Amino acid sequence: CVVTWAAHRPRHLGHQLFRDISRHATADGSLGGLLDALEEEMATLTDSSKELRECFQAARSLYVRQTARQDEVGEEVEATRRSLETILVETQRQKQVGALRSLGPLSAVALVASDAGDDGTREEVVLLGSMQTTYGLVEDNPQPAAVRRIIGHLRSSAVLVELDEAEAEEEEEQLPPRLRNRVSKLPCSYTPPPRPQKTEFLFPRLPWESPEQDVGEEESVEVEEAVFKAAVKKLTARSITNENLYRVQLQLWRDSSEDRLFDNICCLGSIAMQMRGNSRLDTRAAFAAAASLDATLLLAEPPSSATWCGGGPSLSEVRQAFAARRGLMLEFLQDGELYKTFETRRQQLLDSTMQSRGGADLAMLAACMYRLEHGRGSELLDAATLQSRDEHFASAIMSPEAREALLQKSQSQSSLDT
Repeated sequence: CVVTWAAHRPRHLGHQLFRDISRHATADGSLGGLLDALEEEMATLTDSSKELRECFQAARSLYVRQTARQDEVGEEVEATRRSLETILVETQRQKQVGALRSLGPLSAVALVASDAGDDGTREEVVLLGSMQTTYGLVEDNPQPAAVRRIIGHLRSSAVLVELDEAEAEEEEEQLPPRLRNRVSKLPCSYTPPPRPQKTEFLFPRLPWESPEQDVGEEESVEVEEAVFKAAVKKLTARSITNENLYRVQLQLWRDSSEDRLFDNICCLGSIAMQMRGNSRLDTRAAFAAAASLDATLLLAEPPSSATWCGGGPSLSEVRQAFAARRGLMLEFLQDGELYKTFETRRQQLLDSTMQSRGGADLAMLAACMYRLEHGRGSELLDAATLQSRDEHFASAIMSPEAREALLQKSQSQSSLDT
């Protein structure tokens, strides 16, 4: 998915959150009717109808049988219903003419400087949005080649990627020898946006949630070391199967404290991505394309502290949402075959859609699958991370380092032309 605009007119990048929740998304207002309507919408975003159908069948088996419960599990089902209503409305609105669309996770930003007559240089920004991680695709993943082609075709003056200096050094070692040490790596300065007034997110605080913490308190994700190590100690690159991940998930959802349940699940996902060896292939492709063009590589890894202080959901709110989901997730995980069917079909759905349709609709399709699994917690996490990344990349694109890289490239090109 590609969006381009003039760089001297900064705009909010990516995701638009719709704060109103339609109470008329389905004909009868039931959870079953909502799942039917949502599946129908998602079917327009993929050709993999069998995998989509089996994901929703697993979700129905989980949710519909829990709707009559009057305990915390029943309350979580209701919170999930509202979260699914939100994504249904969002999907429908994105189909309207002129509606903003999410790019999903950012793959790279290509900055182009070219002659614009009397005004000097014309600056153009091209955002490449994509899935940063696939499951079974490595050699067959069409995304890296697409990133290389686009950046090469644009003859980008600079390429901005989501890496810090240490990660950039590691990525450079993965490049073919002919491309190493050819690119100038330049960290971008980050100017945090003014802290907005904190507002309630989407719907009223649920009964089990605690009041907001002090907005000045810095938050960071930290695993519960003893519990986490005990759960993942047998995981290796060769054992990163859905069966083994299922066992680890069950152990973490059962044994983690409420304060660190989300942190443990989040870090498990990161470890699984690294072990599969097909994570951030798009970033590596952008790096290689920059080296081939002798373009400046702008490093723009958002600081971890930025995620939870941008005025969106706080880390404590995300933790509370995951803690509230424990009972329902244990119901899901204790039916091992049901969960493994959902996870396997979800992976196949996203990979096959990437192959058949590219990345244009993957962000919404993937978000829907995560909502089906993690409910409101997934919604809050998306809102926090997308908002912080949007602000960070907007700052990086307009940074003095980016402007200088474009100016130098423009001047160098002008001297070659004369």
